[in-house]
Amino acid sequence: MSSSSTVKNKVASKEKVSLAKLAKYNPLNNDMQLFRASLWEVIKDYEPKLKALYQDAISSKTRLPRDDERCYCPVIILLLESVHKQVIKAINWKNFPMSGEVFLTFISFCEKYNTLNTLRLEDSCLQEDDITLLAIFLRSNSNVTDLNLSGNSYQKNFNSLIIDNKLKYLTLKFCGINDEGIAQLIKPLKNAFQPVLLHLNVSHNNIGEKGAEQIAAMLRVNRILISLNLGCNKITDLGAKKILSSLQSFRLNQEEISKRRKIYYQYYIIKFKELKESGLSVSPSVETKLLTTKTSSTSTMKLLKGQRSSKSKQRRKLSRSATSLSECE
Repeated sequence: MSSSSTVKNKVASKEKVSLAKLAKYNPLNNDMQLFRASLWEVIKDYEPKLKALYQDAISSKTRLPRDDERCYCPVIILLLESVHKQVIKAINWKNFPMSGEVFLTFISFCEKYNTLNTLRLEDSCLQEDDITLLAIFLRSNSNVTDLNLSGNSYQKNFNSLIIDNKLKYLTLKFCGINDEGIAQLIKPLKNAFQPVLLHLNVSHNNIGEKGAEQIAAMLRVNRILISLNLGCNKITDLGAKKILSSLQSFRLNQEEISKRRKIYYQYYIIKFKELKESGLSVSPSVETKLLTTKTSSTSTMKLLKGQRSSKSKQRRKLSRSATSLSECE
């Protein structure tokens, strides 16, 4: 064995020892103790245990929790980026009721750390007010990109979780989402002009034929979503055909064309503002795109209004002729 390899092994063993020491004497322990104490004040039904798991970024290994820890204890995953640096990476809160004051305490704890990128709040009995608070938290904390709310009952404001934030992964399994729920949930995805939400998992719900139609209509306009999990729902072959037809090449109708052009126009306006604020010179290609998208969108809207007005005129003529005939009789 060469001398260089022995030196490397000694350095690695020293790092492991120091990482073990850091797990005992880390500055986050104080925050976790305060968090545990604040939980004690608002929770009276069960003992608020917390478990910290340490992940070594050097070896990319994580000590997974045991079965008893996984079921009965919320888990905070701490990433050890180096011997002297330790950050919170993810929080798993499963099978513990968390609503009202408990959730407010939890959010105030999460706001301290801009390194947190994953929240898994499964079977946490979240209510509508908690979802509103979570949506506000996601807007102000762009570092959180992965959210799992599986097992929480569906709330009407679930769609607020994908508006004006940087969320890329959203999992809503076993939430009891029906056709009306999925129609409300995917409304923001129809007007998406920024590549934000990329992966949506709504498996093990109650989505049927009408929900499949809404999903197909959304996919015709939204070409940003990469993956969509619809497993274990009530979608039949007819609904699956409609969804698959939106994933193939197709012709857009007039309303869809105007929507797409509006989306592109909003996107280029934001880019134009960002370039202006940064002080960079705007390329002529961006300006021409802005002009073309604006003129094309206005022309399509005028065309649509003209078609609607002509149809209304025809209906009025028919109604007048019908009334004149009835008067003659």
